[in-house]
Amino acid sequence: MDGFAVRGSRSSSPACSGLLGAGVTLTHLDAHKHVHAYPPIFAVVARLAVRFGISVVRVPYERSSRRSVLGGDARDRWAVRRQAVLNAAMWPWARRNAHTAASLGLRTPQFIGRVHTGVIGKPALHSMLRAIRSGVTELMVHPGYVDDVLRRTSTRLLDSRQQELDLLCSMETRALLLGERIDLVRHDLTHSVRRSVRHVS
Repeated sequence: MDGFAVRGSRSSSPACSGLLGAGVTLTHLDAHKHVHAYPPIFAVVARLAVRFGISVVRVPYERSSRRSVLGGDARDRWAVRRQAVLNAAMWPWARRNAHTAASLGLRTPQFIGRVHTGVIGKPALHSMLRAIRSGVTELMVHPGYVDDVLRRTSTRLLDSRQQELDLLCSMETRALLLGERIDLVRHDLTHSVRRSVRHVS
């Protein structure tokens, strides 16, 4: 097992120690619902990353949100607008967190997908992938299979998980990645292809 992310929490330090002791390679840190984006918490998470040799910490701010594709029905468009406003409000924290990470020598990849959480469709995904810049970009998605266990949880992301899974595994998405010369890599850049100029993790 390798390539794990460790969710930031009070138990992160023993969790990191335990996973490393078991031979797991930790590639990045983030937190459920981005609670680590609050700068005082981010500072703790960043120091944990340095302590345990983890080179990447997520800064969950989407720079391209103003160019979001408004597809789908009225409910989806409302969700995108609402999430775009919340994302924009994160800019002061994101700027501060990026500075904190840089001062500690940590990488913070470009970030996309937040604005379309739960409502991502083909037009939005294709637009985001075509717009990514050179370097590494983290695409946040929530693919999965919907079963009875998932339906008993409090998550609002149910049917959208299967839809995202189908979208990500589609031949159209694969063709777009090839056409745009985008490689899929882990946060530690394992398996990257040197001929490409852009990477999505």
